[in-house]
Amino acid sequence: MATSVKFNLTLSSDDLTTDVLSLQVNNTDSSATKGGLLRRRVGGTATGTSQILIDEDDYVAGARVFVRNCETSAGETVSISLDGGSTEHLTLEAGEWALFPWTASNNPGTPADIYVFGKTITNIVEYGVFE
Repeated sequence: MATSVKFNLTLSSDDLTTDVLSLQVNNTDSSATKGGLLRRRVGGTATGTSQILIDEDDYVAGARVFVRNCETSAGETVSISLDGGSTEHLTLEAGEWALFPWTASNNPGTPADIYVFGKTITNIVEYGVFE
């Protein structure tokens, strides 16, 4: 079983007016003991119909979450909610992704599940949790 996760981010642009932009960040998390990527349909189209994407009961505090909108058409957004599905906290346009730390609280009355909804119920999201 793999025990590390590598995150590589490269930004470059050669069409700036004066300087060329080139940035590369490589990060290896050697403490990861579980994780992987999955895909699914979002299933809801608004905060009231959002679906649980990641259940806090399955993970511990300090996990890292990766979410990618797999759609390719402009305007096909996927939104993420971190408070039980009632607020839109992050919206990903087609092809965009996010990586963020997550505290799965497991405290009764404190919603920590990650919910998702899309422009349509058929939007596909790729996601993974790494501990």
